[in-house]
Amino acid sequence: MKISVCLITYNGSSYIKEQIDSILAQTIPVNEIIVSNDASTDNTLSILQTYSLRFPELFKILNNTSNIGAVQNIEHCIKAASGDILFLADQDDIWMPNKVATSLNYFKQNPSIKGLFTNGFVINAKGETISSPMEEIGSDINLWDSMSFPIKEIGNDINLLKYITEVENFATGATMAFYKQLPFLEKPFPIINGLFHDRWIALNLCLNNEMGLINEPLIKYRQHEHQVVGGKNENQAYYLDLNARLYKNDFNGISFKQYKDLSNKCDYNLTLHKKLVSSGLLVENDDEVLNTSNQIMISIENNIMKKIYELDAIGKASFPILFLLRKFKKFLVSLF
Repeated sequence: MKISVCLITYNGSSYIKEQIDSILAQTIPVNEIIVSNDASTDNTLSILQTYSLRFPELFKILNNTSNIGAVQNIEHCIKAASGDILFLADQDDIWMPNKVATSLNYFKQNPSIKGLFTNGFVINAKGETISSPMEEIGSDINLWDSMSFPIKEIGNDINLLKYITEVENFATGATMAFYKQLPFLEKPFPIINGLFHDRWIALNLCLNNEMGLINEPLIKYRQHEHQVVGGKNENQAYYLDLNARLYKNDFNGISFKQYKDLSNKCDYNLTLHKKLVSSGLLVENDDEVLNTSNQIMISIENNIMKKIYELDAIGKASFPILFLLRKFKKFLVSLF
């Protein structure tokens, strides 16, 4: 079983050494590290070349001549990998020594699973574990809390397809591992505003019921001011509760702010779903698979619409004036 790491970089000289050293320190060594450098303007490339000279059989450095962005960069990196299982990595995180071993063991114990994501610690720019300001969260923030993934409220039997389509993405790309030979990886990654590669990969895995999760911190996820995407460290309890409510359709006693935030999530999910369906990238060419995929797509849209109707009924009854003002504001925005 050949293991490839797909690591994307852009001006990552501050943290890249710690990340690479943590990958090299795995209890089960990886076979290949593909690094796609997105036209960095600092000395990231020089650092990468130093590692490549030390481990020429291990490293393959790709250097984009112009900046193509994170989504296309990780796609470029994935296509260049030759391993059986690919591990995604960000330039500013740190892997726990057992990350590869624990993930491979999970795949071995769950042969129907083709991809997984894990939990993680959250650290600051200095590498210090971040403590939560919210007493109800606990002393330290974990990655799933920071990403508002309410596994404690929902439970381990969570329906991941339902969550990713009706609530939001749950998978942080830096924690993901998956098999290389998956049909959707042969397609181009969609370029849709607000859609990142991790949600795209996770969604495809969920559509085939092939996504697994490990509720164990296998990375140290670094939050700092220069990262492309981060998590929430403020009002965590609010967002965890909000996402749990949306998943469970539990809208009893919600405030206007909750109504507005829940409705906005539903509107976004519906728009994203329609864009993905219209792209044609979520279905296969096989007629039988196509028919099943169409049924799933219709079911997903219906489920989101039901939430929107239910929330609007609550908003209209509970906050009639604010409800009408919100609708009028949305109407004005749609004109421009």
